[in-house]
Amino acid sequence: MNPYMVVGLLNQNFDCPPVDNGDKNPAFNHAFCLNVKEVAGNNLVVMYVNHKPKIGPDAVIGRIVLPLSEFLLHSGRAWHNLTHPDNASHVVGSVDLTITWRRRGEDDTGSTIQDTLSSLQTQIQETKNREAQNLELINQKLDGFARTLDSLRQENDQLKTSNQQLQQQVSSLSSDLHHAKHQLEEVKASSERPHAFIPIDELVLGHFDVGQNRSFSFGLPDNVPSHAKEVYLHVFVDSGFNPNMESSHPVHFRVYTRNNAAQYAALLTCHPFKQMAFSLNSDNVFLPLFGDRNIYVDASSQDHINPSVLKFRVSVLGYRA
Repeated sequence: MNPYMVVGLLNQNFDCPPVDNGDKNPAFNHAFCLNVKEVAGNNLVVMYVNHKPKIGPDAVIGRIVLPLSEFLLHSGRAWHNLTHPDNASHVVGSVDLTITWRRRGEDDTGSTIQDTLSSLQTQIQETKNREAQNLELINQKLDGFARTLDSLRQENDQLKTSNQQLQQQVSSLSSDLHHAKHQLEEVKASSERPHAFIPIDELVLGHFDVGQNRSFSFGLPDNVPSHAKEVYLHVFVDSGFNPNMESSHPVHFRVYTRNNAAQYAALLTCHPFKQMAFSLNSDNVFLPLFGDRNIYVDASSQDHINPSVLKFRVSVLGYRA
């Protein structure tokens, strides 16, 4: 809804711009000035609230009808009922109006223009006198500011000299700090690095027969203490004659430990054969240890291998703490 107001008295008619999307609570914020030569009881002030659609004729929402003489009684701000244009007893809303009477040549307070001009001249002269006094005070303050500024400049020069000395000291301290940090990192790295190797009697963690693709895990025994940083493993695999093989594909073994998503692995590969032959492969590897203290093995091959053809074993030989 785009409401707007129309105000009329005798042959005087005024309207205000529509309030776009004002709906039921528009704020017109508009002043109408009606010239009144005489107050007669049969003279009416009629106010309409209309809706201006985007297309088509305007529509009347409601109206307010007041005798001109009642405006004297309604001076000031008040809410006035908005009634249906065809039924004066049907109230469709209300409008907040402020009504002010002024004689020609008077301002809002009722003073004449001459009185207002005289008062303004007096105020202007008083303002000039105050400005002259203020200007004198400002000049005095400016002189004081100039003296203070000279003093601050001298202090600033002294601070610059002190700042240069401090910068030299900070640069020296920064160099010392960098050197100390480097030494600390070396000490920390040395403390975290595994040191002496401690051998133990070979302890077989487990062995298994390999099918096509399998995964295994082995927990470390108490022989390897919780403070061990690396474990020393012996990984052994042997393969033999596989008469049912159509082709000879390698078998890959991945032995690893893991820390969350990170894995640390060693790889071994062996080949089963279609003819009477065999192969051996083994390795000794160090792997880092983490909280779960498990050794993991993944075996993969393109062929399904008879368990009697290929065997795998992993053993612990020692650790570094």
